[in-house]
Amino acid sequence: MSARRISSSALGDIRQIVASIRQHVSQGTTEKLIEDENFVFQMLKLMVEDAVDIGIKTEFLRVLEDCGGDVLDAKSIDEVASNLFGIFRQYESRDDSTNFLTQLLITVTTLLVSSENIPTDPAASLIEILWSIAARVNDVGNRRLRAVACQCMVQLELTSPGVMWRWRDRLVQAVKQDRSDVCQDYVTLLTTVLYHVAGDIGVPESPITPDTSQRASMERMVSVSGGPGDTLSAVSFIMDHSTIFTPAGLWDILASLSGIVQNSPSISPTIFKPLMLHHMATQDPCLMHIVLYLQREYSGEILTSSEEKLLMTRLVTAVNQKSISPAHRLIFLQWLKGYCLLEDEEDSTVMGHVREKLSWRLLPSVFDSVDLHVGKVTALNICTQLQADTGSEELSLLLSSLTYLKKLTVCTGEHKVAVSLYRCLYNIQAKHCSPDIATNIIKICQTVLSSYPRLIPLVLNFLQCVRDQAADTVVYLNILSSLHKQVLSSPAEDVLRQFQFYLLVLKTSAKEADISPLPTMTYLLSVAERAVSLDQCSWHLGNAILAVVRSVLLNHPTEGIFTELGDLLHETMRHFLDIDIQDKARFYYALLTGAADKKIRDVLSDAMQGGRVTEQTFSSLLPGSMNTPMRTELHQVKQPIFQWERLGLLPEFKSETSFTFSSDVSSYYQWLDTLTVSLQIRHSLQVLQMSQFDTLHALSIKVDTSNVYRQHKDIHVAFMNRHDTKQLSVELQPTLPDPASFDTSAMFASYKNDTYYCRLPTTDISFEDLLLPYPWKHVGLEEQNKSLFFSSLWDHITGCSDPREGLQSVKIVSCPLKKLHQEWDRFRLGPDKTSYLIFLPARYHLLFKVHERQDNLVVSIATDYWKILPHVNEYLAQLDS
Repeated sequence: MSARRISSSALGDIRQIVASIRQHVSQGTTEKLIEDENFVFQMLKLMVEDAVDIGIKTEFLRVLEDCGGDVLDAKSIDEVASNLFGIFRQYESRDDSTNFLTQLLITVTTLLVSSENIPTDPAASLIEILWSIAARVNDVGNRRLRAVACQCMVQLELTSPGVMWRWRDRLVQAVKQDRSDVCQDYVTLLTTVLYHVAGDIGVPESPITPDTSQRASMERMVSVSGGPGDTLSAVSFIMDHSTIFTPAGLWDILASLSGIVQNSPSISPTIFKPLMLHHMATQDPCLMHIVLYLQREYSGEILTSSEEKLLMTRLVTAVNQKSISPAHRLIFLQWLKGYCLLEDEEDSTVMGHVREKLSWRLLPSVFDSVDLHVGKVTALNICTQLQADTGSEELSLLLSSLTYLKKLTVCTGEHKVAVSLYRCLYNIQAKHCSPDIATNIIKICQTVLSSYPRLIPLVLNFLQCVRDQAADTVVYLNILSSLHKQVLSSPAEDVLRQFQFYLLVLKTSAKEADISPLPTMTYLLSVAERAVSLDQCSWHLGNAILAVVRSVLLNHPTEGIFTELGDLLHETMRHFLDIDIQDKARFYYALLTGAADKKIRDVLSDAMQGGRVTEQTFSSLLPGSMNTPMRTELHQVKQPIFQWERLGLLPEFKSETSFTFSSDVSSYYQWLDTLTVSLQIRHSLQVLQMSQFDTLHALSIKVDTSNVYRQHKDIHVAFMNRHDTKQLSVELQPTLPDPASFDTSAMFASYKNDTYYCRLPTTDISFEDLLLPYPWKHVGLEEQNKSLFFSSLWDHITGCSDPREGLQSVKIVSCPLKKLHQEWDRFRLGPDKTSYLIFLPARYHLLFKVHERQDNLVVSIATDYWKILPHVNEYLAQLDS
């Protein structure tokens, strides 16, 4: 194609094409463009135009390289290649087109290599062009293009072995003559060709090679041109100059040379020995890989026994070398583990040396990363063979390798470290299965369970792996039993704090027939009772308890645990307010009291949870008829019936233990978690004279609280007449000091047994209601130490770096000091009239320091609940008015 000038009217079309290509590239839909052959040839047409920037042409070639081979057929590839050859000749003589020509050669090579059957004519033409470039030996200005040409020929030779054989002699000459860095590319191409010829790898009939029908004739031609001696000469020349190659390039070259040596009996493997001895002390991963590869391929043929042992010593030294990056040390360690896994008959000298002389050097150090620790312990475990006479010493050495991982797990509780520790324990237990190892595992598991309950799922996963790996379950049961006993000996308060982890142990142990469920049921009953007393009967806790119950019902007879299990289910039904938990507990209770053990297992088994359970399955278990009962109709009363009037609010503090302050604020906050704060809101409920009901039965007052406030229980009144008045208390337990307003309703029955409900005025909690005097009687402080407590608390709150944990503010008010003293008298610290301490339920504080400045008051504020500050600002503003 000849170059011509493009008209100015077509420049807009070029920009549209370029924009379309870039849009499809960004969206990953370039194949849709290439599927249109007209678009491809339109791009080729634009590439011969001088007005099109050469950078855009290079961009066209990259798009064609990415998707052309997968979309175009052989005929289209032939045509595209022919056009690109013409474009190459057009730009070949230009000095500024190296990048473009490089991309063009790569694109044509990729298209031909990606094709299922390489087209004959384009491939032959491409090789001629590539060789014409590569033949310019020592052309420094054309160095990059020569290197690309050599690599393109390497890809053609790898895809269709034998296509480059007739250039063998010229390649040898180029290798010997070139003095630039492109020599490595020539050598890579030559060794690939020699390897295919030596190994008889190639197509018997290749239209690209000279006219011959048998591969044997090709070998004869090669033999005539040089024979085995010529191959040996070429290999020797390459090995003599191997020091000029890069490590990555040397690997490709030696991989081909190794294949040549294996297929050429006249060439001895000792030709690699100088290279191996030269790089034996290297710490470069690529060079070390080459040396180890040659040692494994020619074990005992190149290096002597002492030299192979020295190589293993060098490898261990590289593993322990702290100056090498951890990633490279892991690679060295992986290679060493490969030698550790060798059977004795494969390489007895090297294997025996690694086991007997080098394994002790694999003990981890504190400077090793966690991954290196695991790798070293694994390698040491592979090398350890417990003998009758020295077994205890070797086992002690093996277990001592876990010392740092154990300390790191106990001190930090990090999940990754714990996973690494249990991986090592599993490998050691799987190979040796010693009672001493099981004892160490029990100690480690107990320590982890007591220190970091959140790691209990990891411990249980480890135990499950031990059980799946070993036919004998004694070790598994011993470890699980010890963990089970440890949980049963833990205080109920500790278990309630992280029950989702502790109860997993009880659930797992309940699946084992050899572990008695009676202590589990007794302990769960105490945990449930403790949760009731602390008002922690959450949906999650109920589900966790019932999961243990279900596991017990599935795996154990109920005869010995009937009473304890019944008491636990009854406690759950009574005190867990979630309907889901109550229904499930009632269902299990019905199974326990109304069905045999086999029937219980059939109903609860996993096989019957896929939709085959029907109502009739439970008809003999649940009391009552299967018919749907008639529901009582609920009538809404819109006219006022009651007068609901608030009388006052009284805070109530409950704590199981008193706290004695000793300047430790952190322990004080831990004690606050055990403090229960309730707001007793007293109301007067009077039946209005205009009420249409003379008598009301079973009256129930319901307050619709939020998740911030918990209503301790509903208010019930058995009977009220017209004009009756009752004083009732609504008990709310706030978890955060946020003002709120709750809808309130009343439900009752009339003498006709109809049920009615009506709305009452809202139950409100204002900001002033949340300002509570500090509960000094629960804190063991004398009067003179209150100021010290205030100062310590002030310093702790104002010293917090996180605003969510503590915040300080200042407000200027014009309120008279006397008025402020009257308003805050109940918050004052003894005779000190400048410091005031307010308790915010359920565990927060509001501290004030008041100072006079001219006609105003400067109020310094400190609080550990920052969301209360807007309300404080409004409250202080009201004092000004």
